[in-house]
Amino acid sequence: MGRSDRLEEISWDEFFAKFEESELAFLYQDKKTDGETSYFNKLVSRHEKQ
Repeated sequence: MGRSDRLEEISWDEFFAKFEESELAFLYQDKKTDGETSYFNKLVSRHEKQ
């Protein structure tokens, strides 16, 4: 069984509790360099060097 086979639905409260516990930040990009809308996003460590 692969990791993706173990996904389970959780509440938003559970999600944000785990998000805080793991000290994550949500990184996103509004627009690409050409001005087009960007859909890039990822969760990163708050302690990750940028």
